[in-house]
Amino acid sequence: MRQPVRLATCLLMFAALSGGVAAQPATSAPATSPATAAVCFAGTADASCLAAHYSDLDRRLGDAYKTALKRIDTSGLGRNLVMDWKRALQETQRKWIAYREADCGPPLTYETATAPATTATTQVRCKIAHTEARLTSLLARYPASAP
Repeated sequence: MRQPVRLATCLLMFAALSGGVAAQPATSAPATSPATAAVCFAGTADASCLAAHYSDLDRRLGDAYKTALKRIDTSGLGRNLVMDWKRALQETQRKWIAYREADCGPPLTYETATAPATTATTQVRCKIAHTEARLTSLLARYPASAP
């Protein structure tokens, strides 16, 4: 394991133990509009419905990410540790986005090769699933309100 990753892990553990960031278990799925989710995942969802649902999730993920950065700023750690922690989170987020795009891209193209018309909606559904998981993780690790 590289040193910066160890440092980031230690910082997160320190912050959780000292009350800087709540070490909370993941909560239920993110607050998704049940109506939107029900309509979009009814089996015959159209692409525009899925795209709107994904857009909403992506916006909420951006908000959760900004909240995480603010929580780091108010963690009470020294300036250098805060900067290192923020850099670690930013790097992790960039890598997560790259993973989501890769996982929901070419592999799905091959998986749906026998039904190319479903490729686009399958890719959006994949991105929705990944985004919901990341949103749940960020909300659990960096809640909007202090514990």
